[in-house]
Amino acid sequence: MCGIIGITSLPNNLREPIGKVVRRCLERLEYRGYDSVGIAVIKGNSIEVRKGKGKIVEVNARLNFDEVSGTTAIGHTRWATHGKPSDENAHPHTDCTGSVAVVHNGIISNFLELKEELIRKGHVFKSETDTEVVAHLIEEYLRLGYKPFDAFKAALSRLKGAYAFVVAIAQEPNRLYFARNTSPLVIGIGNGANFVASDIPAFLEFTNMVIVLRDGEYGYIEPGKVYIEKDGVPVNVEERIRLISWTPEMASKEGYPHFMLKEIHEQPFAISSTLAGINEREFDNVVNLLLNSRRVLIIGLVRHTTQALSVITCSRQCLVSTYMR
Repeated sequence: MCGIIGITSLPNNLREPIGKVVRRCLERLEYRGYDSVGIAVIKGNSIEVRKGKGKIVEVNARLNFDEVSGTTAIGHTRWATHGKPSDENAHPHTDCTGSVAVVHNGIISNFLELKEELIRKGHVFKSETDTEVVAHLIEEYLRLGYKPFDAFKAALSRLKGAYAFVVAIAQEPNRLYFARNTSPLVIGIGNGANFVASDIPAFLEFTNMVIVLRDGEYGYIEPGKVYIEKDGVPVNVEERIRLISWTPEMASKEGYPHFMLKEIHEQPFAISSTLAGINEREFDNVVNLLLNSRRVLIIGLVRHTTQALSVITCSRQCLVSTYMR
């Protein structure tokens, strides 16, 4: 999993450079990934990107996120999936023109076929990630004359897998697009500034008014507006707003009394997210491998007070019966 944040604000509303705000929001999401980090800020007709391999404190010391000013920005802290941890594979990812920037949490299962198609059309890729295809897809539809929101929706219609996206497009300097399919995404509604992030603690110091997005929903935020759609039908935003009374510590546990209980309740989501990122052929290969195995070893590290290592040995029959149930 990765952590993503998007912010769009009225000028001077945040009272400090937006790069610094994004950096602080990302620090609250670093539990979701710490291989690399980056930010992108809309600057006139272009997008400034600063990103690199390493933890937030390390990359910020090199690139100084805190000095970057602007009113609309996105950020990402990465747990590497497609592509090794590197400066090139760090998010945000941009299109050929540098006018579309994307941050992503999840896995795009059909990215290779999309990448090959886009390369044939002349697109040049700079990373090994699945995420970069999204920026180039949007660029392709913009090139065909689509308006930005239509280009964003057209790109989404081509994607398979699990994802949460935030997208900045330079020609719309006060708007950020978002979409959720399986991977978590929440909106924070502030006073003259709106947020979209992987988790509530990212923006809790700025607002406790929250909308939890549902699978299949997409839309955009502006400094004074939130718009959500599903299957082309607008969602009533006012009915979905929740007032969060949690402290930042409680928010990180999402209301559960401790992290272990939170993780137990997240297991169905974790399984569905994993399955959403696997195409049918790969899934069949894994199932056949398990069914034909004589023994399966499940190894896990318990990272609590005992730091215990547990090894569980299951027979094939036990595994299959559990799977069938």
